[in-house]
Amino acid sequence: MDFLSIKEIVKNTISYTNKKKRDYIKLFISIQIFSLCVSMVILKISFNIFLKISNLDNINNSNIITLFKNPESILGLILLFTLAVIVVYLEFSLSVTVIITDQKGIRVSIKDIIKLSFKNMKKILGVQLIPLFLYFLLMIPLAELGLNSLITGSISIPDFIIGSLLKSKAGSILYMVAMILVIYINIRLIFVIPLIIGRNITAFQAVKQSMELTKKKSIFLLLSLFILEVLLAIGSILIILLLFGIIIILENTKILYNSISIGIMLTLIQIVIFFTTILAKVLLLQGLIYILNKNNLLDLEYKSSLLNKNKKLSTLFNISAVIFIIITIIFNVSQISNPDYYIKTKVIAHRGYVAKGVENSITSIKEAAKFKPDYVEIDIMQTKDKEFVVTHDSNLKRLTGKNINVWQHNLRDLTKLTLKQGQFTDKVSSLDEVIVEAKKLGIKLNIEVKYSGNESRDMIDVFIKKLRQYHVEDEFIVQSLSLPYMEEINEKAPEIKVGYIIPIQFGNFGKDNIDFIVIEESSYKKSLVNEAHKNGKEVYVWTVNKEQNIRKYLMDNCDGIITDKLELVEQVKKDLKENTKFTDRVVQLLKQLS
Repeated sequence: MDFLSIKEIVKNTISYTNKKKRDYIKLFISIQIFSLCVSMVILKISFNIFLKISNLDNINNSNIITLFKNPESILGLILLFTLAVIVVYLEFSLSVTVIITDQKGIRVSIKDIIKLSFKNMKKILGVQLIPLFLYFLLMIPLAELGLNSLITGSISIPDFIIGSLLKSKAGSILYMVAMILVIYINIRLIFVIPLIIGRNITAFQAVKQSMELTKKKSIFLLLSLFILEVLLAIGSILIILLLFGIIIILENTKILYNSISIGIMLTLIQIVIFFTTILAKVLLLQGLIYILNKNNLLDLEYKSSLLNKNKKLSTLFNISAVIFIIITIIFNVSQISNPDYYIKTKVIAHRGYVAKGVENSITSIKEAAKFKPDYVEIDIMQTKDKEFVVTHDSNLKRLTGKNINVWQHNLRDLTKLTLKQGQFTDKVSSLDEVIVEAKKLGIKLNIEVKYSGNESRDMIDVFIKKLRQYHVEDEFIVQSLSLPYMEEINEKAPEIKVGYIIPIQFGNFGKDNIDFIVIEESSYKKSLVNEAHKNGKEVYVWTVNKEQNIRKYLMDNCDGIITDKLELVEQVKKDLKENTKFTDRVVQLLKQLS
């Protein structure tokens, strides 16, 4: 690759983008809408067909293994992934083709761009799908950095997986190394999409050529693209600050219809943020295609089209945009004018309050009680003598340093062990001790029943007897990853409220005999919650630790959140209740949308 200065790349990329920024925004919005419609229709229908073939209502942690035992399900899964790759490719193909033809000075109609994208699809079929699928997977962790599609941008690594890794030094190192590797591979493969679309080569050849192009220029390329994104971010921040300044001025003046004026300013801020995300993608693609063009690496020929501007289509687009903006303004004004939030969301302290004590310890539970949560969540496992010890792990090495399996030891021996987590130490507690302490503190427990596969056959009977012994069967709630355990409790002791934990959920909920469902954040959807409510079930979300997510679930009045951040939850609640200034409300709404 010929040497191009950073200044040249940045200058020309901005120049190309600036000339037709309005057209790019319109085109890329149209591409997003097209991709959204295609993915919603094709992928949703395909997924529902796949579920019917597999004789499943949904896919979750309890049935995912059975998919790989059924040849029809495996075939359906391959076809589903193939469709997903094609949809992602089409979105990129439309975007890249627009920029390539523009930089080459070729006038091509949208109709012809769509035709070209479908025509070039043959280059990615068959085994060529494999490198593309792997590349799109590698995009997911970096979805917020600009180069993504609607599908890859909507998928994320569940926080509980990252959280589990970060709990240990080895896991933290593994996570950091993996992320560095993902970033490095993404840089080395950054030309793959433009090369497949702009050259007459296959996906495998594009991977090889991208690796060659970035062999000695990775840092240089990264710096060029980073400068482009930073310049865009600075410009956007300055505009947002200006609009926010106007909001402050409006708030301090006695202007009639203040909330309407501020609602309009808030909408303008949202539009700036939206346009920034589009232009970030445009700038990245412009920069990559400019480099390839300068090195004569885009050899695919495009024929100019007779461009008859479709005034009706343009007018329809403009009218739709105006209607959408008006609806957004009305929504923003209503939110700003009505600052009172009646928060009904239950707060559940995850393993006590781990910021002040060892998880699942008496100290941690006492510290959690100070925040008056609706429930304190603890984990229990059955011991050799059919008692219950309060611990998350079946092997206690992580917190005791000793290679001890819970099911191989009696309760008396286990409660002599010392737990150590960070700067805190404590003793292993029995379920009896924790229940007694909870009753003293006046708090309710959410007991998660863990299992290792070594439990006694009558474990559930022993557990129910324990709750009844302390008269807490209608106060405490119980949850587990084991649906059979929860349904057994529901059958034998219907007065006990039971919940099923679902780490991964695709499709609708099953019709299970439980009272509530606990889902991981990445599976949370309003449609799923509405479905659960229709069936008389509550939905709790775990583990909610980020401020913007806590804010979102509280403002949505989600049934319940399981969190490690009790102090942060209290602060967000306070903010929502006390912030009555217009500027405060604007910040709250922007944080919720971030």
